[in-house]
Amino acid sequence: MTSLLCSYVTSRFVQETLINRHNRVGSRFSKYVYKEYSDSSFRSEIPKLSSYGLVGPLLHGEVGEVLRIHFRNEAEVPLSVHPHGVRYTKSNEGVCFVVGYWQVD
Repeated sequence: MTSLLCSYVTSRFVQETLINRHNRVGSRFSKYVYKEYSDSSFRSEIPKLSSYGLVGPLLHGEVGEVLRIHFRNEAEVPLSVHPHGVRYTKSNEGVCFVVGYWQVD
């Protein structure tokens, strides 16, 4: 009985979730891949291990180093990156927010 109920709930949930409405993403998703190139011409792609899947290039740095990264966006929408493990202030996070709603660091 539980498995029937569970499969019904899951099926119903999936059906409701995949409908394309103003408050749902629908059933079509785009994936964007960050690639690494050998120079600023963006012509010579540096091969990566197939085990990386969709993971983009890893950026390595040490305390005191300055990393300068150039991006070329070939997607049809504006995109950004999120630097996990890097400290930054709210005013430098690159996200719009309601003024006065969150306190700026």
